[in-house]
Amino acid sequence: MAEQDQWILSFLHRNLTRLYRFLGGKDQCAKTARCFGESLRTLQTKDRSQDYVFLCELSRLWQTLLAQTSQLPQNHPLYTPLLKVIQTIDGYPEGSTHSLGYYLSEHAGEANWVPFPYMELMQSLHKAHIKDPAHSTLAKWVKSINQLY
Repeated sequence: MAEQDQWILSFLHRNLTRLYRFLGGKDQCAKTARCFGESLRTLQTKDRSQDYVFLCELSRLWQTLLAQTSQLPQNHPLYTPLLKVIQTIDGYPEGSTHSLGYYLSEHAGEANWVPFPYMELMQSLHKAHIKDPAHSTLAKWVKSINQLY
């Protein structure tokens, strides 16, 4: 009986996961992650580092994504993979005094001002992607976000 119960649980888990992914478009956190990923895709093709509206919107999406992720239960299918993506982006670039996550969370768009180092980070991400699109940091982030839904 225990083997049959395990099989049933495994079957339900697989199919519920598929159903969740199918219905994931209705989940606010998944929608925000998708929008954030689309913004990063835009940065892959266009240098938006000087675009105040784009930078503020990216910051707003980031802050919304952080808030929504903090509200997810830890057993939610998105929680662990999303947290991993957030931590990766948050800590970029390694060893820096202020990370991208810092600028996205703390300063961008505040009082109609965008910090110059934030703009430089965006520009360097874009240039690195143009130089090596297959292996760029942006490509890795976009791929990770796409795998969420």
